[in-house]
Amino acid sequence: MARRASSPAEIRLAEKVSERIRREITTQQIERWRQAGYVRSLNHTYLGRNGTDSSFDERLVREVAAFAARSDGRTPLHEVALAMFVNGEEIGEEAVRRA
Repeated sequence: MARRASSPAEIRLAEKVSERIRREITTQQIERWRQAGYVRSLNHTYLGRNGTDSSFDERLVREVAAFAARSDGRTPLHEVALAMFVNGEEIGEEAVRRA
């Protein structure tokens, strides 16, 4: 099954996070973390017949950047989430419960 194209907001989020942690983070990585429940979704505004508009806030950038900085591709995601919580780093409550 083909993967859907990333939205402009998803691309901007990945660029901001990559810039912040000085390592490339892809929209696919962020989507995988979101689907697993470790990072929040983008904010969506419904525009009626014109579809939706997606946006994100600075808090989401910080959460995704913190998760991305600790995620090395080898450590299980639930361990990344728990390590962030134990170290007092910014991570959503739902992500800690999932871990």
